[in-house]
Amino acid sequence: AKFSLRRDAMGGSQSKGLKRKELEELHTRTHFTIDQIQDLHRHFKSISSSVSDDGVIDKKEFQQALGLQDSLFVDRMFKLFDCNGDGGINFNEFICGFLVFFPNGTPDEKLR
Repeated sequence: AKFSLRRDAMGGSQSKGLKRKELEELHTRTHFTIDQIQDLHRHFKSISSSVSDDGVIDKKEFQQALGLQDSLFVDRMFKLFDCNGDGGINFNEFICGFLVFFPNGTPDEKLR
């Protein structure tokens, strides 16, 4: 089964922190600790509001967060995180993108 979380709770323009139930769901599905999820959410909110405070990370915000010039590497990394190809990374996609780099993730999770 494909890794999926509710978009309304994990993406789009969310102004508050994550609810306890959402944290527990992410913890169960991703192997991240609650503290790691909260830290990732803080980073997501900071990055997603750096150019336009719209609740998603666009390519320019992503590039600035990496501190890199526009390049094939930035394009590929952005596409890795932007799973649905809509040009923006929501929090669900942000978390999914980091699963690739997390040592406790299963090989199947890392391939997604």
